Amino acid sequence: MSDVDYTEIRDDKIRGKICELMSEMLDNPDKHGIYPTSRFMWKMETYILDRIKKLEAENQRLEKSCKESQKQHKAWYEKCQRLRDVNDKYEYIITKILSMIRNLYSAIPLIQKFDKEFSTIKAQKALGGEINSRVRG
Repeated sequence: MSDVDYTEIRDDKIRGKICELMSEMLDNPDKHGIYPTSRFMWKMETYILDRIKKLEAENQRLEKSCKESQKQHKAWYEKCQRLRDVNDKYEYIITKILSMIRNLYSAIPLIQKFDKEFSTIKAQKALGGEINSRVRG
């Protein structure tokens, strides 16, 4: 005994076409009561070949669509890779800038000390210049 359920309809269009062709054959025996099986087979072959052509066309369309999707995916992947590379460069630049800013902040006390000393020297020179001009004058 077979485990196959032959009553299961696996494809409505195909089952419908088979039923249509068989009914046409069984409803139209010739005058001797012989069923036109040759015509049935020809129509069935024609139907199957048409279905094959449609499926092949659909398959080609899907393959083309798949190739296009693969091209788009590749382009997207390459764009993402370029963006990652640019991001890495920006991160490197930002890290360097932050390092320079930290160095500048650590130098501020030295700059302030230098500025005070420079101002003091400038003031002393200015006073010395005034003193020298008074002495000379």
